[in-house]
Amino acid sequence: MVRVLDCDSKSHGFKSRYSPNFIIEMTHLFGTYITENKSLSKSLTNIHGLGTNSVLKICKSVGLNPEISIRKLTKRQIDMLTYEIETGYNIDSDLKKHNREILQTFVEIQSYKGIRHSRGLVVRGQRTSTNSRTQRRLGPSRLKRR
Repeated sequence: MVRVLDCDSKSHGFKSRYSPNFIIEMTHLFGTYITENKSLSKSLTNIHGLGTNSVLKICKSVGLNPEISIRKLTKRQIDMLTYEIETGYNIDSDLKKHNREILQTFVEIQSYKGIRHSRGLVVRGQRTSTNSRTQRRLGPSRLKRR
């Protein structure tokens, strides 16, 4: 459900959710903006390549409570988090590049997965007679755009 209200109306006060002066504080880490009012474990999963289990491992190795919000972290703690993520995990653009290279090798060696990718068909054993209409309609044109 999307709620649309007139932002110029006088009934909404300053820094109201619907006023034009409303500012959301966000932290920028690894190419993604992270809202500061969520818990650490929820907000770090917005980074491409980090899941719930990896975030919990990171918090444990750094020594932080995963339920604390990012707003309450100090600059030193954020630096420790970023260092731990940079050294131990393949994330964001590096991960996307790695996955693209793997897919390209599949296509080059003409493996089953590579052939299915190049033809724009489903790869992981899904049924194609009824359920893969979108995949078949998009076809190989989707692969050319990358």
